[in-house]
Amino acid sequence: MRVVWVLLLLSFSCPAMSPVEIHLLEQMHSWQKRLGLDDWTMQLQVVRQSQIDPNAWGSSHWDPRSKTATIQVLDPRDYNLKGSDLRMDMECTIVHELVHIQVSPLVSPDTHILEDVVNRLMVALLNHPCPN
Repeated sequence: MRVVWVLLLLSFSCPAMSPVEIHLLEQMHSWQKRLGLDDWTMQLQVVRQSQIDPNAWGSSHWDPRSKTATIQVLDPRDYNLKGSDLRMDMECTIVHELVHIQVSPLVSPDTHILEDVVNRLMVALLNHPCPN
């Protein structure tokens, strides 16, 4: 029900969202709840490759004190995938970024170790490997 209210509020306060953005927002809220992050206020942005790391499919920025976060997902126009692989990979990106937020209190100084842990949790949650 909370997702419906959020979508309704966004429809009045934001420019029209594309069907892709609506679908991704619904996925983000579903995974947010599943990961126990439903007390966080999160925004989702579909961004062009020039707005994030050139080797990334998404990114996230968060503030644990205010429990706010923004998740950025690569725009479908900049993907090397199509169809169901594209949809699956965008969901993988959302889960990946939410897991980053979930494990952020455990941040290791070695970012490779953290990325490995986040990727293993993402695959375990989704129950399948991701295309990218």
